[in-house]
Amino acid sequence: MSRDFFEHKADIFDSDDKRVSNVENIANAVIKNVSLDRQMHLMDFGSGTGLLLERIAPSV
Repeated sequence: MSRDFFEHKADIFDSDDKRVSNVENIANAVIKNVSLDRQMHLMDFGSGTGLLLERIAPSV
């Protein structure tokens, strides 16, 4: 497997409107149901392309 495999797949993954909409819904649910504040930090475990983290990060 080449080192570019994830980058290539990430571009395809992030361009899927249904997937992006689903991530948006998940982010909104997290923001609504978890008491996030500016004193918190986020940790990304490398569990995807960063779409979810990108949407939650402004809340912490």
